Amino acid sequence: MGATQSMADGHILHVALHATKGEMLQGLIAHEMGHMVLTEEGHPSHDPEIQDRAMSRLAVQGGLRRGFNRLASEAINHAQDIYADDLAIPLVVADRAYPFFAEWIRNAASSPPGPWEDVAAAITIGFALGNLERHGFLRANDPVWREAEDFAARRKVTGLDRIAAFYRDLPMSVTRSQYVDVLAGFLQLVLAEVHAKQK
Repeated sequence: MGATQSMADGHILHVALHATKGEMLQGLIAHEMGHMVLTEEGHPSHDPEIQDRAMSRLAVQGGLRRGFNRLASEAINHAQDIYADDLAIPLVVADRAYPFFAEWIRNAASSPPGPWEDVAAAITIGFALGNLERHGFLRANDPVWREAEDFAARRKVTGLDRIAAFYRDLPMSVTRSQYVDVLAGFLQLVLAEVHAKQK
């Protein structure tokens, strides 16, 4: 629905036309402003060099590289979104976050199956679950947990809980070297899911 284009002399906010008419417009703008703030501050999550260093620690087989790079990019972007939402949700999104991310979970859980598609959906579902739990919007027996668990069982995704926990527990304050370790460890988990789905 939106994106931030960061350049040396500033940022450009892109908003989809349909998003300008939705009730989450303020939240979208706050979220993208969060990305701008994090980029300006030099937060490790928004530093491409840190992402490259984390990726360089992985041994990805040639035949899997293209598909895995796409998944890794999505996983990294969601980590950036967590930090942006840490700024946006308390300001303007508040309790609208629950129905918004619950819909993300339902959409991803009903996506077409396939080895790559299943891991991509698990990343999105884990991100949404982790984000909601991080901000205190999930109850112990919340229906979206059951939907996510059903997805994991049907698609034979074993690491969904760990994916959600990664996004939930991303450290608020982190050094560059610490973030390389955190991100590389998570990408290794994603790669393990890819290997499991290729068997």
